Amino acid sequence: MWLEAMGWLGACLVLFAYGFLSMKKLSASGYIYQGMNVVGALILAFYTWQKGAIPSSFLNIVWCFIGVVAVVAAYRANHRNMGK
Repeated sequence: MWLEAMGWLGACLVLFAYGFLSMKKLSASGYIYQGMNVVGALILAFYTWQKGAIPSSFLNIVWCFIGVVAVVAAYRANHRNMGK
């Protein structure tokens, strides 16, 4: 039962992130949007791996990686601008 709850949590995080982005409540380069995607994708990767859905696990691992790269890029950009 806890595994199903984790799957739902991951799915909701990714869906809500996209929904908030679409409604312009979040910025695509913002930490909250990317954080929701990273955490949601990580949870979904674990869930789908446990369920034996390896292609879905791969997709979510890549999605998580893209989010981490975006967060690092935003962090670097913000700190570069603070030094000016």
